[in-house]
Amino acid sequence: TLGNPATPSTSSSTMQYAASSPNLFNHSRDSQSDDLMTSSVGVVQEKSSHSITTATVENGDLLERRCVRCSKSFYMYQSGQYYSKESCTYHWGKLRTDLQQYGDIYQTYHCCGAQAIKVRNKGCSTAKMHVWSGFPINGGIFGPLDGFIKTRTMKGACKEVRYTVYGLDCEMCYTTIGLELTKVTVVGLDGKLVYETLVRPENEIIDYNTRFSGITGKDYLVVRASKSLKEVQQDINGFISADSILIGHGLENDLRALKVIHDHVIDTSLVFPHFYGLPYRRSLRSLARSYLKREIQGNVWGHDSYEDARASIELMLWKVRKDMEKSQQAHDILTQQPAHHHQQATDHRHI
Repeated sequence: TLGNPATPSTSSSTMQYAASSPNLFNHSRDSQSDDLMTSSVGVVQEKSSHSITTATVENGDLLERRCVRCSKSFYMYQSGQYYSKESCTYHWGKLRTDLQQYGDIYQTYHCCGAQAIKVRNKGCSTAKMHVWSGFPINGGIFGPLDGFIKTRTMKGACKEVRYTVYGLDCEMCYTTIGLELTKVTVVGLDGKLVYETLVRPENEIIDYNTRFSGITGKDYLVVRASKSLKEVQQDINGFISADSILIGHGLENDLRALKVIHDHVIDTSLVFPHFYGLPYRRSLRSLARSYLKREIQGNVWGHDSYEDARASIELMLWKVRKDMEKSQQAHDILTQQPAHHHQQATDHRHI
């Protein structure tokens, strides 16, 4: 059975966290996004005896992309082919910043523990080619937004079908046009698997992003039941209504990859904010360790989308339960105060 209806009390409590759909034009890839090269850029790199000139870029023959791993610029033809195939040396872990005594800033990479100031132009990992996110360098998103769908209201369905809660997680790979969907997983409020499938990217895959996606080329050979993005969209529209609540971590990335517009969403990266506030966000692994007392994403072969979707659901259930306990405690205190004052007044009259 598709979907796991939420109980009325849990659904109403969860609904207060549901915000509007994440803005598809705001993304958290500030220094890792890409755009056409402006006319102010001159000669940048060489390929054989030919050089990239301002005129070449102005005519639109080449497009500048910025690698999301090493932040270096590279160039592609409008057809999506690489102008030059250069290897990429990078740190796959996040840059962690710690404040030391006397206000000193100490930055280290989570992947290898190297100090950022000592390995400014060196990395601990190497990939065959640069990859990009699919976003303009100066922010925003490339248009037109073709292929997007909006979830529909199931007016004839009963409340148990319309008002459901799901956990969503997607995995992406790098293609010639940036990030594309490779896997989608949906779980119910009870944590049971509702929907899962591999997705065939429409463009050539440059890197499967296995360290984070857990997807390899062999997966498409072993599991031949992969679907196209349009088929996945049709499946999702079959059991997720416009009234459903979607819970996930960094949902704007998942919905953008799915090309789905949905109004009622709960993003655990916002419900459990970072100590320093936006644009910083706590990782799902950190949240699960802190609140669920459980380790996730420990597999060296990549993340498990089912595990991540279920963790998001459990985090929100924990949040709702704690908020209801606090509300009950506050109610008990308020109801006890009038009785206490009444007893004091009675004692005063007797005196």
